[in-house]
Amino acid sequence: MRSYEGGSGNYRRTIVSQTDQLDKPIHLLFSPDGRYLFIGSGGNDSILKHDIAWNSTSIFVASKSGGLNGPAGMAFSDDGCFYVASRNSKEILRYEDIEGARHGKPFIKDLNDNPEFLMLVRR
Repeated sequence: MRSYEGGSGNYRRTIVSQTDQLDKPIHLLFSPDGRYLFIGSGGNDSILKHDIAWNSTSIFVASKSGGLNGPAGMAFSDDGCFYVASRNSKEILRYEDIEGARHGKPFIKDLNDNPEFLMLVRR
């Protein structure tokens, strides 16, 4: 994944690469505080977390964790849960942080379509 200048389009740098376990990146999401960039890695069905200040990348959701199959749209809720559209399983998955580990489970199952984008609306 590369960074480019907004005005000129000139290449700046590589942000995340295959050495960070990135494989077929799809969909991006900034954390609510803007500190992290979350990247869906479609080739290995995982979600990566990139620390913008430290320029370091770690696995946020492990490969196929909670049934993740074809990560797509992502969103955070007010209660801190992380939601991911799982295209190939036709589900929306919900991940909770329990004792430092993310545990995922289906939130919405058996969709008629492959979910692509995700947006949580506050009432």
